[in-house]
Amino acid sequence: MSKPFIIYTAQVEKLKNEKNLVITDDDFAVESLQNISYYALIGGYKHPFIDIHTRKYINEACFEDIVALYEFDEELRGIFFKYLCRVERKMRSSIV
Repeated sequence: MSKPFIIYTAQVEKLKNEKNLVITDDDFAVESLQNISYYALIGGYKHPFIDIHTRKYINEACFEDIVALYEFDEELRGIFFKYLCRVERKMRSSIV
């Protein structure tokens, strides 16, 4: 079942009103959702911030925290990939 597209401002309002996520800068939230996408950002990084029973955000969780976690993960993946490529080259060289 595909989900219909909801405009970015409506996504921000849904996060604030239905999910109790603190969003202090709507423009930043809209820009982040445009660049990353709702499902990649919220779907992938909400788990440390959400109550699994109510499916609402807890402890004054804010949108900026989720974006920061996404950016940290993106940077960490880049570092791992860099060194994984070096290990792969070394192993290929050793095998040859």
